[in-house]
Amino acid sequence: MKPLLDLEWAIKGEEDFHFLSYWTAEGKKIDAVIVKKGGEPMIYETKDYTMVVAIDCVKIGFIFRNGKHITGGEG
Repeated sequence: MKPLLDLEWAIKGEEDFHFLSYWTAEGKKIDAVIVKKGGEPMIYETKDYTMVVAIDCVKIGFIFRNGKHITGGEG
């Protein structure tokens, strides 16, 4: 698990793939491919947090604070 609670993040779907983008404290954009299970992206959302299972060199569960979610997330 990789808690990134204070970073801005976004999810984008393109054809058969979903991508997680998040920005470091220095403003660097990191992209990761979201893992699918049974054909569905592994994104688990609660009221305050979202966990995304994605590949960023290795498979990791990223946990974000929902208040930091960016719609559209290009950058």
